[in-house]
Amino acid sequence: MALWLKIISLIALLAHGSAVAVDLAHEAKLQYLYVDSSAGPSMNTGMSTDMGPGMSTDTSTDMGAEDYSLLQGNYRFKLTQDVGAWSLDLHYVLGAAASDASAGLEQDAGAPSWFDWRADIRRSDTQVVTHFIDRASLKYSGARWVAKLGRQAITWGNGNVFQVLDLFNPFAPAAMDTSYKPGVDLLYLQRLFDSGAELQGLWVPHKCGAETEATGCRDSLALKYLGYWQSLQFELMLAQNYGDKQLGLGLVLPLGTALAKLDLLASELVLPPAAARQTLYSAVLNLQHSWQWRERPLNGFIEYYLNGFADDVRSLDELAPGVRARLQRGQLFSLGRDQFAIGLQLQYSPLLTLAPTWIYQANDGSSLSLLTVNYNSSQSSNLVFGAQFARGEPGSQYGGLFVDASRRQRLPSGDRFFLRYEYYF
Repeated sequence: MALWLKIISLIALLAHGSAVAVDLAHEAKLQYLYVDSSAGPSMNTGMSTDMGPGMSTDTSTDMGAEDYSLLQGNYRFKLTQDVGAWSLDLHYVLGAAASDASAGLEQDAGAPSWFDWRADIRRSDTQVVTHFIDRASLKYSGARWVAKLGRQAITWGNGNVFQVLDLFNPFAPAAMDTSYKPGVDLLYLQRLFDSGAELQGLWVPHKCGAETEATGCRDSLALKYLGYWQSLQFELMLAQNYGDKQLGLGLVLPLGTALAKLDLLASELVLPPAAARQTLYSAVLNLQHSWQWRERPLNGFIEYYLNGFADDVRSLDELAPGVRARLQRGQLFSLGRDQFAIGLQLQYSPLLTLAPTWIYQANDGSSLSLLTVNYNSSQSSNLVFGAQFARGEPGSQYGGLFVDASRRQRLPSGDRFFLRYEYYF
């Protein structure tokens, strides 16, 4: 890590006196989070503050039920340097957090990357200061070909809340901040065609560890073709993700003034110890529409999620090893088979946006309600308020899984309220 910090400092100093195109930007965020555990526990659904990897508020390892608060700060330095067809993208992040309980300081870095570019400056039960490299890639852009090597973020799929085609570090349905996905070390290639179609390919190397035993430890390889036929946009995906062989299809089609989106994924798993094969099917169907409400722009959507990796359990120790591994890697955030989401985004004024979302788990009747209010306080700053409410019976998806078969403890979380200030300079 020390070597990379020296490289960043050197590049920043040279950039100020260089004749090539250099773009320097800075972001700072300060967030206060309060968790009311008395409102009732809920399963870990990825309800992190997402102020940067290593600064999660996942409480899945804390079996207490006390309320707690978390104060969190984040600084991101961004450098983009262009030289002809080549460009360098570099993001350095410095984060700090203090909590009145250790529950708020669990690490959440997404799936492990090949290079470990993270280090704690200070860590205790209630305080942490950490820094890391979140982007570090070199890109070549030609008339027909694009190549990008290094730590970067790739987003595939068409879901609003749930994702089945986004294979690498997808956002959790209840993510509080979706500004940046955790970067992944990979090689990305893109071939452009005159018709507007494109072919994308990527290679993601993986390190083998205990968390990969249940799903295999092969490097991830994926191809995706994006094409158009009349008003239909379609995507075809073929991938090997860890030990899974996956085939995906994505469709986007206008329906009058609305937009329909469908993602399908078939996953062939090899199950130890007898190497038996099993094929699971997942899908996301989404319908969204935009209209005016009292002369204000309003966007709405309804979404259905079929989870092929569903595991009908009531306690953690009943989880299948493959499901547990996918939860730990951030590939899966739900255990229920059938889920629905309804969401709105209302631009109440040019500076104020309100976005409520309701998620319902049809198999056990539990639900998660979210509200985000964004106020554009200036040209270079935002003020964001959010609230999350999880409801359900004990042992349900959002009512809280039991820790073990004794059913005396549940995973805690409770209602959450946060206020975040963002400043860009």
